[in-house]
Amino acid sequence: RRSLKRNRRFYSRITFRDEIHEQLKALQLPQGITLYYEIVGWNTLNGKPIMGTISIEKVEDKKIRKELEKLYGEEIIFSYGCDPTKENNYYRVFVYR
Repeated sequence: RRSLKRNRRFYSRITFRDEIHEQLKALQLPQGITLYYEIVGWNTLNGKPIMGTISIEKVEDKKIRKELEKLYGEEIIFSYGCDPTKENNYYRVFVYR
């Protein structure tokens, strides 16, 4: 089990990772079970996306860049439908194994 102390030291306070860790711990999965998961959405401490963003300017094909700009603006933010302005919708956890 991952130590929360290590995580708090990095961020200096309880984070979305701590919240998720506690929720997963509460499932009381049998010993030996390993969950692999991805956390997506927004960091609850600073409001920034958890996943990186990509500038549309990096797309070389002008036609594709124009279409992407219509859909996303100048930057693609990988929010996965999460909304930092709505309580309890800051992040999602996708378990993939």
